[in-house]
Amino acid sequence: MSNLVVENPCDNPPVWPAAPVPVKNPLASMELATGKKKDRFGCTRNSGTKFHAGLDIKAAKGTECFAVADAKVEEVGFGTDVGKYVSISYNVDGQTIGVAYCHLNEALVKKGDPVVAGQVIGKTGITGNPDPNEPHLHIEYQTQIWVAYASAIDRSKVAMNPNALVPVGVAGV
Repeated sequence: MSNLVVENPCDNPPVWPAAPVPVKNPLASMELATGKKKDRFGCTRNSGTKFHAGLDIKAAKGTECFAVADAKVEEVGFGTDVGKYVSISYNVDGQTIGVAYCHLNEALVKKGDPVVAGQVIGKTGITGNPDPNEPHLHIEYQTQIWVAYASAIDRSKVAMNPNALVPVGVAGV
């Protein structure tokens, strides 16, 4: 039996920095996937005890996803929870910003590609762990080139809060 204590970022949540305002929204229509608090970034799951590293934005399967800024494609990959993803990075005032577009059905770029704000980089799907009845884009921002950390504590250390992409009162909470 292990005495390993797993840290939970929701035990003492930090104030995460806000994600930069995008040059182009990641989707043409911006509303929460289900209209519930669980779609938002932060300690929004399991009555505030489980960290959600991104923002879930409603999108039917096959919806085009746009680069939020002029950037470089860092990775096109697959993860158990995030499914098929594309990650990009760009700089704002000397700060590296990493953005991941998750649960994609299709990636339309490859690692190393330069992209411009508004360029279609993928199409939404239901890969990974989303409920097939609630298709959405899961988008994450980090203060570095995006890394698909497995643990919530590791993800929380470099996370940026993208909740402003879907303001309070738009499609729910």
